[in-house]
Amino acid sequence: MAETKWIVGCFSCGSCIEDGRRYFCVQRVRRIRGDSDFNKDRILDVMASLQVCAPCMTKAATRDVIFQDVPVPMLNLEKEAVRKLAQSIVAGYPMKEPLTKSEDSCSFCHTPIGCGATYTMIEIVGSMQEGTLCEEELLAELAIVCEACAMKYMVWL
Repeated sequence: MAETKWIVGCFSCGSCIEDGRRYFCVQRVRRIRGDSDFNKDRILDVMASLQVCAPCMTKAATRDVIFQDVPVPMLNLEKEAVRKLAQSIVAGYPMKEPLTKSEDSCSFCHTPIGCGATYTMIEIVGSMQEGTLCEEELLAELAIVCEACAMKYMVWL
């Protein structure tokens, strides 16, 4: 069986990110809340809403980066998070969380997210692709979004 080759592209400059090069990714992870640590949250879907190569990330610290032909509607939260993360990387300090969030309620409408509820975690990760393997480091959890707000803000199409 042939090995699958993933092609990762920068949403700002449009270049392909080569194997072994670091890039930054905002991902949306749709989950169903479990009832305990034993019954952990179940992941339903994962998608990247924004990917930025390292050179564009550096540019984002000093000026806004233009995202051309973005394939998924983006929350302003995600664009702002990329800019803030870039500034924190250049300045050498940890990124501040953009929203006051709780694991138990929606960051936007504050609806409780209880056992069995579907929700989306929006997070930013530092990634590096090596063939079919991808290493990810969670850099910040940006928001937790209830299903009603996810539909309202078109988090999932």
